Amino acid sequence: MKKTLLLIIILLTGYISLLAQPVSQREKEEIFTRTKKLFGDAYYFSQTAISTIAFLDKQWKAGKYKPFITVDDFLAALGADLKNTARDNHLNFFHVPALEAANKASEQPAVPWFFFNDKFSNNGLTDS
Repeated sequence: MKKTLLLIIILLTGYISLLAQPVSQREKEEIFTRTKKLFGDAYYFSQTAISTIAFLDKQWKAGKYKPFITVDDFLAALGADLKNTARDNHLNFFHVPALEAANKASEQPAVPWFFFNDKFSNNGLTDS
């Protein structure tokens, strides 16, 4: 029984590690650069954005993000630093794989059926 349980745990651990997407140093640099740019351009509190970006640069130069070998681990560390430094728990930082993002971009937005039904246009008022 113990051997079977141990075998199942080992197989599951191996399977889960196969799901982890590896990240190269070049990809980390691209993600890091784009994150800083988007955060600097879009964050409402510009002074906080400047100080947060400076902190992230300092962490990058110190090599804090080098040990992370999967996208999820790298983004978790970068996102935690982003939230903690900006002191903003409303920040959401996540990764959408390119294929999934392309599929979502091509989808039609969900529009309620009554927007296409003439009976419901103009709240039922007519010209007559």
